[in-house]
Amino acid sequence: MGHAGGWRGGWGGGVILGLGGLLIALWGGVWLGFHWGQRPSLIGNVPPPTLLIPQQESALRQWFYAAELNTEEAWQSVIEYFPEKPYLVFRAKQQLARLYLREGRYPEAMKIFEEFTLLGEPDSEMRAYGLAGQCSIYTLQGQYREAAALLVQLWPIRHQLKDRQMQQLLAHAVEKLRSELGRQTTQEWQQWFRQRSSSWQ
Repeated sequence: MGHAGGWRGGWGGGVILGLGGLLIALWGGVWLGFHWGQRPSLIGNVPPPTLLIPQQESALRQWFYAAELNTEEAWQSVIEYFPEKPYLVFRAKQQLARLYLREGRYPEAMKIFEEFTLLGEPDSEMRAYGLAGQCSIYTLQGQYREAAALLVQLWPIRHQLKDRQMQQLLAHAVEKLRSELGRQTTQEWQQWFRQRSSSWQ
């Protein structure tokens, strides 16, 4: 990502290509914390995986097996086989959302982001990630005012948005919203992204 000066160029096809490239690149690292504390269940309304994915002897081994395969069924196996590990369930659902985004399956990705927004605690990383994901999809679909409303909700907990690739995707969405709705709509966000952009190099 460039600094603020790079955001002043024309949008059009370049924005779409930029967003598409970030969607393809959305594959983040995982912080495997097993003392994340109790969280509401993240399993609801998720279809079970095909049982062709074998269950591993531990949640950690299941995670690495899923990461090696990187398929929808593999990530769902983490959720199905180890529901008592809320941190890993959350991270597995993040990977599912990224997979759906790469494949253009926006309704399925949106469902996960909405779940994060509803189940995450008010100031949690989960809620911040869900709001950012929803905002990005609304922007890709041209629903700019809906996306801008989500930015307002995200602003107070923006520092909980720790995933760098989601930050980059959101930065593209913010610039698109600026061009569609006016600078005043996103001015604070642009200043925040300028401060963070050096870490994206």
